[in-house]
Amino acid sequence: MNGMKKGSVVLLAVAMALSITPFVSFAADFVPVDDIVDVPTEAVAGTPLTLTGSVLPNDATNMDIIWSVKDAGMTGAYIEGNTLYTTAGGTAVVTAAIVGGLEPDSSAQFAIGNNHTVAIKTDGSLWAWGMNAYGQLGDGTTTLRSAPIRVGNENDWVAVAAGYYHTTALKKDGSLWAWGNNSYGQLGDGTTTWRTVPVRIGTGNDWAAIWASTCSYHVFALKTDGSLWAWGNNTYGQLGDGTTTLRNAPVRVGLDNNWASVSPGHDSALGLRTDGSLWAWGNNLYGQHGNGTYSSSSIPVRVGSENDWAVISAGCYYGAAIKADGSLWAWGTYGSGRPGPLGTTPSLVGTDNDWSALSSRYHLDALKNDGSLWAWGLNTNGQIGDGTYINRSAFVRVGEGNDWGKVSASNHTVALKLDGSLWAWGLNSYGQLGDGTTSNKNAPVRIGTDNDWAVTTAVGRAYTKDFTIKVADASDAFVVAFIDWDGTVLKTETVSYGNAATAPANPVWEDHFFIGWDKDFSNVTADLTVMALYTAWTAANKNDAYGIKITSNAHSNDVGQGVVFFWDSKQNEDGVLVVAPEFFDENDSITIVVNSSNEYRKMTISKAGTYYVNKWVDGKGKTHNINMVWLQINK
Repeated sequence: MNGMKKGSVVLLAVAMALSITPFVSFAADFVPVDDIVDVPTEAVAGTPLTLTGSVLPNDATNMDIIWSVKDAGMTGAYIEGNTLYTTAGGTAVVTAAIVGGLEPDSSAQFAIGNNHTVAIKTDGSLWAWGMNAYGQLGDGTTTLRSAPIRVGNENDWVAVAAGYYHTTALKKDGSLWAWGNNSYGQLGDGTTTWRTVPVRIGTGNDWAAIWASTCSYHVFALKTDGSLWAWGNNTYGQLGDGTTTLRNAPVRVGLDNNWASVSPGHDSALGLRTDGSLWAWGNNLYGQHGNGTYSSSSIPVRVGSENDWAVISAGCYYGAAIKADGSLWAWGTYGSGRPGPLGTTPSLVGTDNDWSALSSRYHLDALKNDGSLWAWGLNTNGQIGDGTYINRSAFVRVGEGNDWGKVSASNHTVALKLDGSLWAWGLNSYGQLGDGTTSNKNAPVRIGTDNDWAVTTAVGRAYTKDFTIKVADASDAFVVAFIDWDGTVLKTETVSYGNAATAPANPVWEDHFFIGWDKDFSNVTADLTVMALYTAWTAANKNDAYGIKITSNAHSNDVGQGVVFFWDSKQNEDGVLVVAPEFFDENDSITIVVNSSNEYRKMTISKAGTYYVNKWVDGKGKTHNINMVWLQINK
């Protein structure tokens, strides 16, 4: 039963994030995540890869990355913790998620069971009313309550889910608690003993979200690592653990860590993953899986191939969902007041694209972005809220207000307004409307006069980003080609994965210097083309006081090395450099070599040092000014 506030846009990221975020308070100076970078892009099949990434900014409030496989492709990829395991070459897509990485949202927290209601106030206190024959109100009694009564004295409750005759709730510290009927182990405490006060489920403090259904005896919960857990009745495989065995303690649903939300039906469930894909499991006798069959499954099966599902809600025997574009879809079997053209695959309901929230049992309540509330389906107890007891096969509006913020549906309906007031209508035989009576109501009535039901704890939403990882087979070999400036192939070499290629001898290009290669070839993981890099000879600046400054290593009169000069003299005899005396030791050996074509003169220096050169004297004693100089080291 997901919901968004008035005026919100139906965005996939928002809808999913509301479900996977742990309920952790953040200070006013919360710093959101902008990006995740520096994630590995290559792996070798059969070799574990440690997944790492840099979170930006580096002072984000939450920075712990949770990894999951979005698409294993042919690689057999799976993740344990932050280690990626693969079995074959190919391409895998992994999702990095930071729980609570985005700006905090506000979330109202209330839920309704078969005939009882529970809600949390802004101060973190928990309240309940309605049927209490099984201790589902948690007040230590089995006494019916027709008005809200406080559950204990704690002020650290942050989320609540109500089942058929039981209740589950989450505290701020991440601990999970339950009470009420436990015939199917739905309290998750390892027993089948009923409880009239909250009992803790295990010892973990890493629970993030919980879901139960008003028409079922099974419960789902999400951990902060994105893993999904379930317990309770499992007659039809509705827990999704691959069995039909009753579970009185949490069992994991598969190995995936990318669950966003779950909505249980009577003996089935719908699940939404962080990639926007839709899944179903359990009984499928009425086509409630939406996958085009009537085949039941004890493990999650995908519904279609779309990745744009945003909000899900399972009725007792049907499913409904909103896509990222705000369109509404439904499937399965409804019964009286059938809501539109249902079948075994999702069917579009109407043409509106402004739906934002859903809740369902035998009727369906839905919110629009403008804050208006609509309903259809069974209305024998006035649960539609339109002032009648007429079943509706199409949406009717509930009142005229545009200030509804959240809604929850059962035999009765409870809804929250944006001013923090709580309203209810429908069946009231057990005081579940909370108005102090046991009379049914076919239009909204206010529960007390309080306006502090609106918001619990500010919670950070999840930041997610997908990364593609190329997985190579360790036996792969690749071709490395070294190419010169003009396209000439200097060398090709076949290299095994992860090995280095050997470069050819440095190439030569007239009037240019070879400065290296454009790619690293020390760890070859794919076919590679490597280009030679050059720079043209460039003019040096003349120093007016001392001539040309030359810094050189000693080259022992090796004519093949040194510093190359161009200038405008046409003399072809060997000459002697004339330098500023304070910068030249007469024992240094400096010579000029003139090539036969009179194209350049080459100087070699036998001693390392710095020299300022402004003239040279040729063999005939003629002095020449040096106006332009080109430098080339180690040619």
